[in-house]
Amino acid sequence: MGPALASAMYINPGSLDGIRDAYAEWQRNIENDGLNPVQSTIARLASDGLWFAEIFGLAPPDKELKQRVREELLRITKEEK
Repeated sequence: MGPALASAMYINPGSLDGIRDAYAEWQRNIENDGLNPVQSTIARLASDGLWFAEIFGLAPPDKELKQRVREELLRITKEEK
């Protein structure tokens, strides 16, 4: 799906409107779910980066490190505001 998104961005940017809308809704939910919105947004952006690294083969972390990163991202979203 990653290469398809990159292609769509250049060939027909409007075709990504549905994905943009979904991400905007997810971000609104993150900001209003009662957790620290900054830490939750950092976790979302880091997760997006992990996905990007895996899709494009850009030095994705090995399984063990990926799990540790995931655990840390979950931990920071549970810190007090």
